[in-house]
Amino acid sequence: MKKFVDWPRLKEVLHQQLGKPYKFGVEVKLTEANPLEFDCSELIEWSYAQIGIKVPDGSYNQYEQSVPVNGVVQFGDLAFFKKPDGGPVYHVGMIFNCMSFIEARGNPSNKVKLTPLSEWINHPNFTGLRRLKAVMDQ
Repeated sequence: MKKFVDWPRLKEVLHQQLGKPYKFGVEVKLTEANPLEFDCSELIEWSYAQIGIKVPDGSYNQYEQSVPVNGVVQFGDLAFFKKPDGGPVYHVGMIFNCMSFIEARGNPSNKVKLTPLSEWINHPNFTGLRRLKAVMDQ
């Protein structure tokens, strides 16, 4: 049985987080109604939790629990980035619309913001777009 994903509510939840401070390694309680700060993976985990979807914490775990996007990219797909030396995934953001993705990012902004896709898609650390298994076929 397919689980309903409330995509409009997810977008609303994410939009309300714009401008909030970034803090590396912060742990947000998933039941917290209005967190004060996020790191990249906590933004993804907490936002999905608000619509009843369990997503693992940590960008590496989110990468492992997702599959490459084949075909049309959609809202909710995740953009991942690896270290230049080929190390593990260190950053994640979520496709927000056809022009941008939302991320909690340190330098230079230190906040949750919308970033133009063009800024990251050609970045040498860009690893690819992936879709969470938890929302597949939704």
